[in-house]
Amino acid sequence: MKEPTPSEIRIRDPLSDVTRKERRLLLGVSVIGIALVKIGLVPSKISAFGIDFTPVNQKSLVYLFAVIVIYFLAAFIIYSASDFIAWRLAFRAALEEILRKRIAARKNVGLRPVDEESRELENMLNERLRRERVVFALSGPVSVIRALFEFLLPITAGLYTILSLIFYKTR
Repeated sequence: MKEPTPSEIRIRDPLSDVTRKERRLLLGVSVIGIALVKIGLVPSKISAFGIDFTPVNQKSLVYLFAVIVIYFLAAFIIYSASDFIAWRLAFRAALEEILRKRIAARKNVGLRPVDEESRELENMLNERLRRERVVFALSGPVSVIRALFEFLLPITAGLYTILSLIFYKTR
């Protein structure tokens, strides 16, 4: 099997299945938490059970939900940190492999193509390297945007939700 290039590593999915599930759960509870406080969905009573919530009970319910969001935020941070490090290490290893190959090729500098077919092959390889440089250059900004979306967005949403829940004022 062919080793992935640094560009392929940069743009591949940096999250494992477990981390992706934690991300989804964190974003889901964050949306619910924001809806609770911004739209005012904190219940004042549950008629089916005959339960009336006092403002203190409502505040306790909101704090309980904040604890749930904190749990999912912590889980996501732990799992995503591991995935992020693995993603970056794989990228670095791919770069190091390319450098090793280039150093080995420079050592063999005395082996120049002499016939027309070899020159044509060398030109084709050089053209491919030029195209890969463009892809490599584009993969950098794409990987930064993806990292922000995959890692920073859920953390920001979780923190915002926690702060919104903690500073919620009952009506």
